[in-house]
Amino acid sequence: MTVNRLATLLMGLVAAALVTVTPVAQSGTGGRGSIGERDLQQWLSYIASDELEGRATFSEGLALASAYIADHLREWGVTPGGDNGTYFQRVPVLGVKSENRSTVTVQSCVPA
Repeated sequence: MTVNRLATLLMGLVAAALVTVTPVAQSGTGGRGSIGERDLQQWLSYIASDELEGRATFSEGLALASAYIADHLREWGVTPGGDNGTYFQRVPVLGVKSENRSTVTVQSCVPA
């Protein structure tokens, strides 16, 4: 699974969680209706942060991201639908192909 597909999956899980809590929002006790712009900015800033190392497959950053999302799902009262009553589902990975073509350019702002 590529990093882009994994990021899309993570964002899909967050979106699904927001839709799942809709009945709570309609009752006025929280849920989607209680999620504000500041909340979304905080959550997405963390998910996209350097601390999560791009959420690459088999990285510590991916584990941190998944735990963060699971914690929020638990906090929102979403019923776990994963393996053994958790928010996680084991998916066999047949292989990982990495094509790192990144470059870094550093320019000095100090006059010579």
